[in-house]
Amino acid sequence: ASRGPQHPMLRGTVAAISGLCLIGAAAGGSSDFDLAKLSVEPSGGNDPEVFRIYYGYDGAFISPWHDIPFKAAEDADGSPLLSFVCEIPKGTTAKFEIHKSEPHNPVIQDRKKGKLRFYQYSPSLVNYGAIAQTWEDPTIIHPDTGFGGDNDPVDVLQINARPCSPGEVMVVRVLGCLALVDDDETDWKLIVADVNDEGSAEAAYRDIGDVPAAKVDEMREWFRNYKTAEGKGLNKFGLDEKAMDKAYALKVAVETHEAWRGLYDKEVRRRRRGHGGQEGAKQGHGVDRGRGQRAPWWFAAAAAAKEGGDAAAGTSCDFDGTPCWVGVHAEEADGDAGDEL
Repeated sequence: ASRGPQHPMLRGTVAAISGLCLIGAAAGGSSDFDLAKLSVEPSGGNDPEVFRIYYGYDGAFISPWHDIPFKAAEDADGSPLLSFVCEIPKGTTAKFEIHKSEPHNPVIQDRKKGKLRFYQYSPSLVNYGAIAQTWEDPTIIHPDTGFGGDNDPVDVLQINARPCSPGEVMVVRVLGCLALVDDDETDWKLIVADVNDEGSAEAAYRDIGDVPAAKVDEMREWFRNYKTAEGKGLNKFGLDEKAMDKAYALKVAVETHEAWRGLYDKEVRRRRRGHGGQEGAKQGHGVDRGRGQRAPWWFAAAAAAKEGGDAAAGTSCDFDGTPCWVGVHAEEADGDAGDEL
């Protein structure tokens, strides 16, 4: 992976992504995405008000949500290993997240009423983040919880002892999940382990039964109680509060990937109908990184909506009322938008 400018919060991130690239390529990762070309592109210096973590790929900025593959590699048993994007490292409180509506979906610190957000309850117990190419669709009522999704990429509790760095990308093994219900929304918490954390106990885990029960209980109680520090009530859990096993959790992951695929395919269909297209590049969404290379093959649903396009206006994906930014490959608009796990 190439090196972008380094930020103190990102030390070790590029090296970690380099390891991911080698392992993903060797273990059956996506044939259409060369992880060796992935780089971290921090912006904004040390000022948290403007700091963002972008991702570079083959001379252009890409989205960690839409362009890093859902499936990073294949495990020894044939099950998929997934791509985890770190947002909140273990032991920290700053609430970083993949921003759904900004072009290229950078990782930034979340805000509420203009103020930077932090956990008030306690530092994070786990490496918290999301799986790439997933979305919890609020219009799909899950039969096991009775509620629709929370309108975000699916959340991840990565339980290795080593803290990740904001924006770091890891290959993870899904072990199980908890069915958090937050404000009448299904908010799945996938429990995963970094498969490349050599020598760690967690790297050897294969299913939820391998995770110490005390660890699972600790995570469940943390997420039940953490909003009480903000004056809110306790969160609830579906499925009788059980931590479900690997097979169930992988099914959840695939369902959220399929929901994301539907969101993405909507943009492909819009492109085929001639809406959007190069307008994104004309409005500055094509990225010129000072190398004479412009990337007109990304366009923004949000920009198209503002210009009268129908895609963002017709989707339930938004961030505080702003439609989600969904980048689409121009060549895919002329081909098959299908995808397989």
